[in-house]
Amino acid sequence: IEAATKIPTFGFATNGMHSYTVGAGMALSAIAERFCDPDIKPVVSERTRLNILGVTPLDFSITGNAAAVKNYFIENGFEVQSVWSMDSSWEEMMDSGRANVNVVVSSCGLPLAKKLKKIYGTPYVVGIPTGKKFAAHLTEEIKRAAERCVDINAVACRCENGGGKKIYVVGEAVWAMSVASALRCDFDFANVSAIAAEDGGENLLGERDLYLLNEDDIFAQLKDADAVVADPLFKPALRGRDASFIAFPHEGYSGRIFRRDIPMMVGGALNSWFEGEINK
Repeated sequence: IEAATKIPTFGFATNGMHSYTVGAGMALSAIAERFCDPDIKPVVSERTRLNILGVTPLDFSITGNAAAVKNYFIENGFEVQSVWSMDSSWEEMMDSGRANVNVVVSSCGLPLAKKLKKIYGTPYVVGIPTGKKFAAHLTEEIKRAAERCVDINAVACRCENGGGKKIYVVGEAVWAMSVASALRCDFDFANVSAIAAEDGGENLLGERDLYLLNEDDIFAQLKDADAVVADPLFKPALRGRDASFIAFPHEGYSGRIFRRDIPMMVGGALNSWFEGEINK
């Protein structure tokens, strides 16, 4: 096709049975491999420069969270080289090698992070800056990764389950683990687990978290929940049970149906939203 059209063309081994995160991850990684200049060097400056990877319309919609993530990092002393792939020019993304560290904000961005590490040696950190305390922790982890050139999964919980109410956060892996991390850090909930409702090919999860792509398996797992944070389409899982459901719409699951109800989740905005939900 490329020989006939002179248009860059890619082929991917897909079968229609995996989640969107797999296809998006392959596409972003392939673009970096083919078009990013391997001779670009990181910029040396007082401010750490980063790329934000995995910002897709399915994961961040068009309700302001994508811009909020970028603004959060700028306001906290970082320089943003590029956002893959909303709100950045082609030239900014192709200059990704100028960054000192990459931040993976959805599982779509992990294959890209690994590809950029192979090309440039750039370390990466996994996590969305959700909640005041967890966002501050993530900020320090990003600085540490850049200084020591190490990869850090800031959202993979490795602590034992605590007591108290059992809370599950269900959805895309990085989103679910970031929200779960904020519930632990900002609200002191000790018994919180993430369920990634997607393929587990790129393993991101902590010891207490699960990959469950099959809806029947997810519904069965939620039988012991005291509270669930998930897209509204998961609410039937709690039918007939005395458990709290906190609706957090995600465009990758329910499309545009609940778009107007997607809350802002960056920094303290998540605290304000969650406190409001608890008071209901």
